[in-house]
Amino acid sequence: APDHAASQLQQLVEVCEASLGPRHPTTLTSLNNLAVLLQSMGKHQEAEPLLRRVCQGREEVLGPVHPDTLAGLNNLAMLLKARGNYEEAEPLLRRALSGCEMTLGPCHSGTLSCLNNLAMLLQVRGKSQEAELYLGNALNGCLATLGPDHPDTMTSFNNLGMLLKGLGKVTEAEALYRRALACGEAKMGPNSPGMLTAENNLAVLLQSTGRLEEAEPLLRRTLAARVIELGPSHPDTLNSLNNMAALLQVAGRPLEAEPFLRAAVAGC
Repeated sequence: APDHAASQLQQLVEVCEASLGPRHPTTLTSLNNLAVLLQSMGKHQEAEPLLRRVCQGREEVLGPVHPDTLAGLNNLAMLLKARGNYEEAEPLLRRALSGCEMTLGPCHSGTLSCLNNLAMLLQVRGKSQEAELYLGNALNGCLATLGPDHPDTMTSFNNLGMLLKGLGKVTEAEALYRRALACGEAKMGPNSPGMLTAENNLAVLLQSTGRLEEAEPLLRRTLAARVIELGPSHPDTLNSLNNMAALLQVAGRPLEAEPFLRAAVAGC
């Protein structure tokens, strides 16, 4: 259970602090692991001061561009984003990205992660043009380093596609989703999370451009696969239920839409 794991990590931190000191790299790693676990449990308020200690300690002990320091900055920034503190998160992610590019290189997984995280934050802050540039760079880096059928590449396809659709660049977004599906089908399989997201996104785009007949079978297939793979109450499944209901309502078939809406409410 997560609470038991957090308790064990807390004990480990205390042992490390007592035997090695609060600034020792091993102590800071234990502290970081505890903070990341708390963050994954939604305990952001508890995790934030721990991550701040990690960042400060690593910068003092390891230096400002050490990979562990940069990873700490990235973790703190993502926590601040989750708490709605975009203003403080953005410069931290820019520092992390700059350091990763200099230390690890432009195509390292850590650099690509920072690129993606910064782009998603910029998108939330309304800086869509800069976000598009970074997401494009992240996708190109993933394609060059990981290949077209890697899960991280699929995430980059989807992130850039959603941004382009939001900017009204529907033709570009559609081409990206279709390319993602073509790239991933052979190795990832049609029911992998990234493939289902791309298929769902393509279907929603087709619906928004009035191509309901093409969108409906994609949405039905995605929904059926998500129920099997993720379960009826998973957020992605609920999203598919709502999308299916919305399409049927737009198509003038409200009676068919009703059971999908009821299933979505029941799953919440």
